[in-house]
Amino acid sequence: ELLLYFQPQVGLRSGRILGFEALLRWQHPERGLLLPDQFIPIAEECGLIHALGGWAIDAACAATLVEGLVNPH
Repeated sequence: ELLLYFQPQVGLRSGRILGFEALLRWQHPERGLLLPDQFIPIAEECGLIHALGGWAIDAACAATLVEGLVNPH
């Protein structure tokens, strides 16, 4: 199962949150939580990297709406 974690981007001078970085992880049923360097090369070799990237973008955009991560003001 693919997971996204959101890491805040903080302004050094203001200390305010400016945005978020989406971090992709894979919760493997047998190997546990895998970092991108453990699964991105495999996705590239198998031709799945574009589908994986598309999923990550869709999931990040959906999460910003659901979680209210975007401040429209």
